[in-house]
Amino acid sequence: MKTIKLGFLIALLMIMVSCSNSNEKFTYEEELINALDNSGINYYEEIIHYEIKDNFIIGFYTADNSIFHTIYDLSSDSIENIGRGGSVDKDGGIVIIEKNQHMPSHLSYFNSNNPVVEKVEVRGEPAKKISYQDLSFWIIFSDEPIAEDDLIAYDEQGNQVTLMQ
Repeated sequence: MKTIKLGFLIALLMIMVSCSNSNEKFTYEEELINALDNSGINYYEEIIHYEIKDNFIIGFYTADNSIFHTIYDLSSDSIENIGRGGSVDKDGGIVIIEKNQHMPSHLSYFNSNNPVVEKVEVRGEPAKKISYQDLSFWIIFSDEPIAEDDLIAYDEQGNQVTLMQ
């Protein structure tokens, strides 16, 4: 009987732990949606991606055929908007954000109007490709400032190509 009780207790604990871990992403997304809804950004269409960097969440959303970002501080009890802006047209563009008191790293996000671009690097480091429905864009965090010339694009075969046509 003790074995059955112990087995039941272990199974219950495993279920509780797995449920709390699986809800973490949902919680951040819900917090981001609530924060956007309460921030006066009434024109956003949908959140397409978010990144957590240190105590910050950087949300990417679409509006008016563009990709925008917003930054929230997660270090206090309530989520606080500390910056937003930048936009990249869905047909190609680059946003570069400098490291500052509110942003723990330099950040760039961009998309290409060159259909052969498959990979982008910044000083040898690969940018993270984000695909959402029919939209793809890249993001990269860096300890060093990022310049447009630092963005090197490659095609499927690894040949260097232009990022923007």
